[in-house]
Amino acid sequence: MFAFNRVLNGLKEVVINQPQELEIGLNPINSTQVILHVYSISERVNRFSLIVGLGLYHTAVEIYGQEHSFVGHPFKFSGIISTIPKTAAYIYQEGLDMGRTKLTKQEMSNYLKELGKIFTGSSYHLLHNK
Repeated sequence: MFAFNRVLNGLKEVVINQPQELEIGLNPINSTQVILHVYSISERVNRFSLIVGLGLYHTAVEIYGQEHSFVGHPFKFSGIISTIPKTAAYIYQEGLDMGRTKLTKQEMSNYLKELGKIFTGSSYHLLHNK
């Protein structure tokens, strides 16, 4: 999850926050909603670890009806996968509205391909960024 935070920070550059969009008059027709989905990896562990402010979670970003997340595998190709929203193998907790993006579906696809060159499956680590 920590490594995926780097992906989320990159997405901040392409997401327009709701209040700003209203101020600048962004046309919702020319933009799409971005949702951060949060999953609990282990409810049993989280039930006790939340007492000290910790937990095991998986996050994914939904854009254009596809959910994108960063996963680990032993290979040096993209660790970013795309799936149907809310179908991860974990316990769905909530979706957080991150605002809207003006990027087209093709631009977002290109952006995710570029991120995949940085976030390879073999670079994934649960506790720190490589």
